Amino acid sequence: MYGNEREVGSGMRGSGLKREDIFLTTKVWFTRLASGDFERSVDESLERLALPWVDLLMIHWPNAQVPLSESIASLCKMKQAGLTKHIGVANFNVAMIEEAVKLASEPIAVLQIETHPYLDQSKVVAAARRHGMAVVGYCPLARGKVPADSVLQKIGRAHGKTPAQVALGPDFTIGWDSHAADFAMTLGEFYCKGLSAPVMVEIKRDDVVFARVYDIRGRSISSLLSIPAP
Repeated sequence: MYGNEREVGSGMRGSGLKREDIFLTTKVWFTRLASGDFERSVDESLERLALPWVDLLMIHWPNAQVPLSESIASLCKMKQAGLTKHIGVANFNVAMIEEAVKLASEPIAVLQIETHPYLDQSKVVAAARRHGMAVVGYCPLARGKVPADSVLQKIGRAHGKTPAQVALGPDFTIGWDSHAADFAMTLGEFYCKGLSAPVMVEIKRDDVVFARVYDIRGRSISSLLSIPAP
């Protein structure tokens, strides 16, 4: 769907790395979730990659025109056929996560969602965690809004970090969740090395201006700022 599978496959083969040392993900686009077309989409991806299997196969976006039972069944079928080692979903809300888990005959290993300081995804993250899913975040800089954000700039200056580093911090990107360390390494953890857990807690309690700013922008997070006093 991203138009780069041939190049990715070629790069993997030319890298000199063993196949098992590379974790490869591909997705099925929302227009191809119907039974039959789903399987053809996966076959076409593997043909472009020139590989017999991927590590993770994901539904990129749900499609209201295709019953979830149908697309989840096809997704599970691909794992059972050995075409992927793991399966996942992207852009699912809480209700969809719960339904998908009930329908799936294979464990859903990953949920990918949009995550940044303007979007509270705590309920979705909690639902994924209940079912043992790893959470992968995308769009952590909110399509370019983060670097110019005056509040994130203020917090960054107080801790010697850029607004992007603050936003990439795991406690911010997954909805102010204090258990972010449970997740595998995230982009936030990669870019924010040196931004320790105590500092992240300090940022969360930095001042009530942060809560007020985001309430004004229509993304109320005040109820999530219940940090005990030191």
